Amino acid sequence: MKANKSNYAISEAQYNKILSRIDMSGDCWLWTGAKSSAGYGNIKFTENGKSRWLVPHRAVYVYLNGEHDGELDHLCRNRACCNPAHLEVVDSRTNTLRGKGPTAKNFWATHCKRGHEFDWVSPTTGRRRCTTCDRERRRRRHDKGE
Repeated sequence: MKANKSNYAISEAQYNKILSRIDMSGDCWLWTGAKSSAGYGNIKFTENGKSRWLVPHRAVYVYLNGEHDGELDHLCRNRACCNPAHLEVVDSRTNTLRGKGPTAKNFWATHCKRGHEFDWVSPTTGRRRCTTCDRERRRRRHDKGE
């Protein structure tokens, strides 16, 4: 079940329930409850017969700082951390590019997989190319008679 990002307002009792599942003994406030496969905390609250899932770091941040536009980036890189001092509100692009996924890796890469520097950028798409590998690819095609 996905958490609803738009409504993270919680009561004091819910905040205290979240705090009871956070280990604050270190610099990171580590979530000790259930976690998603991606490593983010999950907590379920039931009110008036309706259940809602929350991501604890976001609920704590909103409780202490109010609603925000954007995404929360873990500056400590620890997805289980709920310390609001370790969270920064950023746009989706910034959050993605600060990560370690393939999009971020490709964005920050300066060389192709064969070690050549990217030396051409498409004026329309912004895609970077290695002209050395492009020349080699064209040469191989030509040698095959394609």
